Amino acid sequence: MSQRVEQDNQPGGFDLREITLAFYKGWYIVAICAAVSVWYGIHTLHNTTYLYVAQMQITPPPTADSTNNSNRFNNLGAIGAMVGALPVPQGFTQFALYVEMLKSRDLADELAKDPELMHTVFQDYWNAQTQSWQPPPPGRFDGVIDRIRSFLGLRPAVRWRPPDGESLQGFMAKNLDVAQDALKPYLVKVVFRFPDPNFAVGFLNTLSSTADNMLREKALLRGKRNIDYLSKELNSVTIAEQRAAIAETLSGEEQYAMTAGSGAPFSADVFERPWTLSIPTEPKGQQIIEVDLFLGIAVGGALALAFRRFRRQLLVWLTTKLRSTNRVAPAP
Repeated sequence: MSQRVEQDNQPGGFDLREITLAFYKGWYIVAICAAVSVWYGIHTLHNTTYLYVAQMQITPPPTADSTNNSNRFNNLGAIGAMVGALPVPQGFTQFALYVEMLKSRDLADELAKDPELMHTVFQDYWNAQTQSWQPPPPGRFDGVIDRIRSFLGLRPAVRWRPPDGESLQGFMAKNLDVAQDALKPYLVKVVFRFPDPNFAVGFLNTLSSTADNMLREKALLRGKRNIDYLSKELNSVTIAEQRAAIAETLSGEEQYAMTAGSGAPFSADVFERPWTLSIPTEPKGQQIIEVDLFLGIAVGGALALAFRRFRRQLLVWLTTKLRSTNRVAPAP
């Protein structure tokens, strides 16, 4: 019996019974930690900006992946091989380029030219009264952090500058999601989060049209150069078979240029227009409170267990100390 009590008094081992007793005996510690954690979660929610989630779905337009377009690239590659020009990569599609461009720096730089858009996205740094950008107030520990970074040999901290294309690209990387289902490569879902639902919907429209127009301009420029090149080759080539192939490819290039300049969707078509719910969806308050409650209970249980073990170890130490004192006490 004494051996069992002595084993239970060992501070190193504990089991489920000990954890249960710690929660039971230290319920007030668990309750305090849980209450503090839930209060912190509620306080965080009161100071959190709720976000509306706008989304849209896009799909390739009929002309982006049509057979005629594929034949155009095949013919152009064949002509290029005959006359020494660079072949066009196979498997190339405008829709794939459109999806890749949605988070590109070129698109961010183009969007950053819109002052109204930039003032809304970075409204915390825009002073409407002075009509100028204003830096955030310096942090209390900025100087200390700079000294630590310098001592450790780290690169200097990034200094604030007026928002530009790089700033907008970073903002889009955090708040813009582009999801493409492997089973449905023809359908891409674009999601954007922002406190203003009207701006979120308008931003997706602007994003889509700007990316499509940028690719359209590149295609028109490339088509014009191809047409000029093929026209020169057609005037210089005398072999009938080559002239027929060049003429056919030239016709395809002209049709492609007409399609790109028609004003219809070029690289992507809107399958589902941008929309958002009438209530904000992020952050999820109930989920945050539940997580904070669980963390508070876990931390409280760990503290209760630690306190129980420390108290038991202290009692063992005091008991041992008293016994040793009694043993060495001098006789009266």
